[in-house]
Amino acid sequence: MVDDNIDEVKLVLIHPDSEATNTSLVDQNENQFSLNMSGFDHGVFSYYFFVSDDFGNQVVTDMHSFVMPANWDVTMDGMVTLMDFISISNRYNQDGDQGWVREDVNNDGSIDLVDIILVSNYYGQSY
Repeated sequence: MVDDNIDEVKLVLIHPDSEATNTSLVDQNENQFSLNMSGFDHGVFSYYFFVSDDFGNQVVTDMHSFVMPANWDVTMDGMVTLMDFISISNRYNQDGDQGWVREDVNNDGSIDLVDIILVSNYYGQSY
């Protein structure tokens, strides 16, 4: 059992290719930990947490899974269709932080022709 004096929290993330990454989370304030990650490929990921306290107690959570949709599947329905292009066109020429919305397919902060071209490379495909 881990007490309130949490020393370390790690996220173990298993990628679709079975590679595992082990990343320490940042203690934001009074045992509230956070992590911001990006740049992942699409597919099924699994993860669990490892937590230890100042007294050497350790806990490993159960493993959970989630699906990361491909960037070019803007509508996240598992296939690239006209609806993905419509979503991009509805936000065309808008700007924000990198990857601020799904329509920013290349995560550069601008919704433009490059995003449309990237989606067109996968038109008609499903995964």
